[in-house]
Amino acid sequence: MFWVREMLPIGQIREILSAATVFVCPSVYEPLGIVNLEAMACATAVVASDVGGIPEVVADGITGSLVNYDPPIRPVMKRAGRRGQCLGRRPRESRALRPGRSSAVHRRILVGAHR
Repeated sequence: MFWVREMLPIGQIREILSAATVFVCPSVYEPLGIVNLEAMACATAVVASDVGGIPEVVADGITGSLVNYDPPIRPVMKRAGRRGQCLGRRPRESRALRPGRSSAVHRRILVGAHR
């Protein structure tokens, strides 16, 4: 287990996230949860609280696992760590979020939301 307790250079964050099996974001509140997108862009499984904007970023059972903030998060963390992936497939879709491709992903999301 590794805790990031301070701001780090992006290269170091990328290195840490790429080496991780699971990224855990036990937030009380996140307006969007960009840190989860960063973990998914490194093909790292995500376990996050279902608060704020995180459910808009992490699709439970598909690109990560969402847990209710109130109950203990530990069993889900252990399960995800053992399997080396989230409850669904690893966040392969997140590789589409490379610079220059984000606008196409945003268009697909917006079109899907208006159907």
